[in-house]
Amino acid sequence: MDHRVKTVMELMTANLDRTLTLSEIARKVKLSVAHLSHLFRTETGNSPGHYLMRLRMQEAARLLTKPNLSVKEVMTKVGFNDKSNFVRSFKKEYGTTPTASRGNSARRPRVGRRS
Repeated sequence: MDHRVKTVMELMTANLDRTLTLSEIARKVKLSVAHLSHLFRTETGNSPGHYLMRLRMQEAARLLTKPNLSVKEVMTKVGFNDKSNFVRSFKKEYGTTPTASRGNSARRPRVGRRS
């Protein structure tokens, strides 16, 4: 895998709790936004935005298994400021709400190429 794509993936993973713009990420790996988007999709099968959302949802599902964290705390830790947007995104990914997933095992899709 291209080292710049690996760097972008590491940046995303390390900064799930904050907003990173695509132009900010592209600057860090010294690529244009268009070139980064094309390279990232070629290497991973996903757009950078889709990949980041799936990372956030996976981390949210993992954090929701910890009973000491509220849904609001989980939401903040994965970079969401709006609860309805978080719930909608989580439900789209897992088919259930964050609160309901606490009682169930949410399926955890792989991040990367879709099969």
